[in-house]
Amino acid sequence: MQESIFAANPKLAKRDFRLEETQRSNFQRDRDRILYSREFRRLAGKTQVIVSGFNDDIRSRLTHSLEVMQIAKSIGYRLGLNMDLIEAISLGHDLGHTPFGHVGERVLHNISCGCENLHDYNLNLNKNEIGFKHNWQGLRICKYLAQIDKEYDGLDLTDYTVWGILNHTSTRLKKCESKLGKDCRLNHHQNPRCLYQRNIDSLSFYNTHYDETSLNGFSFEGMVVRIADELAQRQHDIEDCLNLRIVDNKRFFEHFKGIYYNILTQSKIRKLETISQDQNVKTSSHQFSTYFLNMVIDECVSNIEKKLKSYKEKYHLSNYKQSPMKIQEMVYEITFKKVQSDINLPYKYLKCDEQLREFVKNSILHSANVQEMDGKAKYIIKKLFKAYLSEPTQMSNYGVILFNRNLAKEHFDILYRSPKVDLSQSCGWLRIEMQKILRVYEKSDIHGYRSTLIRTICDYIGGMTDKYALDQYQKLYGWFVR
Repeated sequence: MQESIFAANPKLAKRDFRLEETQRSNFQRDRDRILYSREFRRLAGKTQVIVSGFNDDIRSRLTHSLEVMQIAKSIGYRLGLNMDLIEAISLGHDLGHTPFGHVGERVLHNISCGCENLHDYNLNLNKNEIGFKHNWQGLRICKYLAQIDKEYDGLDLTDYTVWGILNHTSTRLKKCESKLGKDCRLNHHQNPRCLYQRNIDSLSFYNTHYDETSLNGFSFEGMVVRIADELAQRQHDIEDCLNLRIVDNKRFFEHFKGIYYNILTQSKIRKLETISQDQNVKTSSHQFSTYFLNMVIDECVSNIEKKLKSYKEKYHLSNYKQSPMKIQEMVYEITFKKVQSDINLPYKYLKCDEQLREFVKNSILHSANVQEMDGKAKYIIKKLFKAYLSEPTQMSNYGVILFNRNLAKEHFDILYRSPKVDLSQSCGWLRIEMQKILRVYEKSDIHGYRSTLIRTICDYIGGMTDKYALDQYQKLYGWFVR
C-alpha cells in the first residue's frame, strides 16, 4: 500500500506532556494508552443497544469499538491513510459513553440541565455548568478524568487523536422537539425554566471548559472513523436484532430490498435474495453483514477518492505534509464550513441510509424489548443520582476524591499528586469535608457547590458499567429491578 499525501504525519502531532520515545510513533503510543486504560476496559460492560448481560452473543461498547476499528481500517487502507491513527481514534471514540447506552447519556444530560427535576435541586444552576454528551465526555476523560501518571491529568493523547474522538459524532445536540412546537416527554414548551426556551446552550459546561476552536488535529482518519461508526451501528444493530428475533427475518429483507432496489445491480439483488432465502437466522444475518459492509465500503472508498482528488487539484497539493498554508485553507473549508458530509457515502446511498436508519429506529430501537430495557435503565440511573444528591458521601472513594478535585482543583491537585498522601486512608476526612460543605451550602450555590456536585455525579455514573450500576442500586435500595 502506498501512503497517501493526505495521511496524517505522527511527527507533526502534539501532546501536552511529551515523553521522548524512539520505539513507537505518536499515534502508536496514543493507541496503546487507550488500549491499556481502565476506561477502555469498562466498555466491555457497557450496553450498545441491548443491555449488557441480556445475551452473551450481542455487542457491547467494546466489541462495537473493535468493529468500528476494523471497518475504518478497511476504508483507510484503501485510501492510504495512517493505520495507527485510525486504530487510536476507533478504540477511543466511545470512552465517554455511559452505562445502558444512549438512554444513560440522555438521562445524565437532562438531569444536568434541570429538565429532569430532582426535588428542585438541579434547577437554576449556573448556565455555564450544564450538559452531558458522550463525545465531549470522552474528551474530558482524555484531558482530565483518566489518571495514568502523577505528573499530569488524563491520558495525554495527541491533538489528532483527541480531535478524532471529539468529532466522531456531532459536537452539538439535536434541536429540542419543543422548538418544533411538538410535545415531548419533558414538556419543555410548558416549562418557563427550559433551556431551549431561554436560548441557553445546553452543552455549555464543555464549551466553557474545553474551547472547541482551540482543538487542532483535523485528519481524514478522523473523518473515516466517523463514517465507520455509523456503518458499524447500522450493521450490528440489525444483526443483533435479527439473531434475537426482535425483527422478523423475512420482513427485514423485503424492506431492505425495497430501500436499495433502484441503486443495486442485478447481481447484488440476486445475492441479496439468496441470503434472504436462508432459513438459518444465524448464518443469514452474518452473510447479510458481510454483504452490506462490502457494498457500502466500496461505494464509500470510491466517493472519498474522488473528493480527495478534487482537494488535491483545488489546493495544488503535491505533499500534504509540507504545504501548511494550503492545508490550513483546506482544513478550514472542511471543518468550519461544515462540509464533512462530503467525506462520506455517495448522495444516493446516504438517502437510502436515512430510510434504513428510520427502519432501525422504528423496528429495533423502539421495539418493546429495547424500550423495556431503556425504561429500567432510566429508572436506575435516576435513582442512583437521587441517592448521591441526598448523601454524596455514599459514593465510593473515587467519587469522593473526584468531587474534591472538581470543587477545588488547584488546591487539591497538590494534595492528590503528593506521594506522601495515602488516599485510601484520607477519604474519611474528605467525606467529613463534603458533609460540612453540604450543611453550609445546601440552600444556595455559593462557590458552585451544586453544579460541582452534579458534574461529579455525572462523571461518576457515566464511568460505571451496567453491572456496577446495578450493584450500586442494589446496595442503596436493597433489591434489583428485573
